Amino acid sequence: MTQLYAIYIACSDGTVVENPRPKAVTQSKIRIASKSKRRKTKPDFKKKIKASSRWKKANRKVANLQRKVSAQRQDWVHKVAAEIVSSNSLVATEKLNIKALVRKPKIGFLRKAQKTGLNRSILDVGMGALRSAIEYKLAEAGGIFVEVPTQKVKPSQTCPQCGSQKKKELSERIHSCSCGFTCDRDLAAAQVMLK
Repeated sequence: MTQLYAIYIACSDGTVVENPRPKAVTQSKIRIASKSKRRKTKPDFKKKIKASSRWKKANRKVANLQRKVSAQRQDWVHKVAAEIVSSNSLVATEKLNIKALVRKPKIGFLRKAQKTGLNRSILDVGMGALRSAIEYKLAEAGGIFVEVPTQKVKPSQTCPQCGSQKKKELSERIHSCSCGFTCDRDLAAAQVMLK
């Protein structure tokens, strides 16, 4: 699965930006600190139990780790957005419904653990934050921001050369068309969105 979601941004000119995964890097430290925190006496206001000083210390440690991840993500998003805006006056991107992408699985869903992991990786990327940063930075620079409706255009299933559509599985990462055009699937989708 790490192979499938390694690319964060694919530009129509062939530039690829890798996904930094700030939370995935720090996740083991957060997990250890959270486990340590659970072993301490936590506050219970109904039973009038105060939190132990060790619980407070462990709670601060977890909060600091999560704050660090958030700051790394924000810093990276603004750097990438500034780089994109400085080299482009027109930016076209997919119109993604992130809320629907990270929706909880229905009751009885067999692959609940996989869906949870996918949701975590989608949220770790910070797609909405990058989109907002690019949009406002582009507006300040006097550029044009376009969102391509993916339901109508279907950029990842359309050939940028001839325009024919072919349904593909998510595991198919190479776009190869009957017209002879072969390219990485994400780069092909970026070229379709630009057109």
